[in-house]
Amino acid sequence: MVFVLGLAAVLFLGLPVFAIVERAIERTDLLDVISSSTVTEALRISLVTTSISLGLVIVFGTPLAYVLARYRFPGHALVDTLVDLPIVLPPAVGGLGLLMAFGRRGILGGWLDDVGVELAFTTTAVVMAQTFVASPFYIRSAKAGFEAVDRDLEHVAYTLGSSRSGAFFRVAIPAAMPSLLAGAVMAWARAKAPGARGCRMRILPFVRRRWIHFLHSYRDDATTRAWKAVFIAFR
Repeated sequence: MVFVLGLAAVLFLGLPVFAIVERAIERTDLLDVISSSTVTEALRISLVTTSISLGLVIVFGTPLAYVLARYRFPGHALVDTLVDLPIVLPPAVGGLGLLMAFGRRGILGGWLDDVGVELAFTTTAVVMAQTFVASPFYIRSAKAGFEAVDRDLEHVAYTLGSSRSGAFFRVAIPAAMPSLLAGAVMAWARAKAPGARGCRMRILPFVRRRWIHFLHSYRDDATTRAWKAVFIAFR
């Protein structure tokens, strides 16, 4: 019974994807679509921005996940809640929040403008939006991984003369590596997901206009199916 229900779930999730790919291969020249300059440029930009976002998530998210897993401090629950908020916020709300915080008229916008930093209509804004929506997925997985690491291993490292930073890099991170890798994969996938794209569109209105123009230029149903297959492959 368990296997039957599991198989039903797999079929329900897999058949729509298979149908899109099968129709795209059957009725279009998928290779021509994939190799077109428009597709390669779009994929290049997506891969570059998501890679940068993932690097930022790992660099800043790993220490935060370790602190949340190992220490209790005033405001711990608040920080823990803030980490989860981007998961439940609608993309439009997340994008609006970033705009109100870092936009030209936002909380930090005036100060950024004074020092000559302009974020609107830049690739930096795209990276910020992707980092915002992807961070919770990595931090949650990393936190669970650090919580599963026996603290005695770190205490042994202390007795052998290791500093806290040394124990963190040489003991905690290697022991929690499976969770860190899983979180990195989920964060990267989230940065590529439609929610992140919707968040980016609220920050960069010109991106939305370009996408609308782009989609309208491909009205052919067969080509549309090929595009869907490409997006599924690289999402």
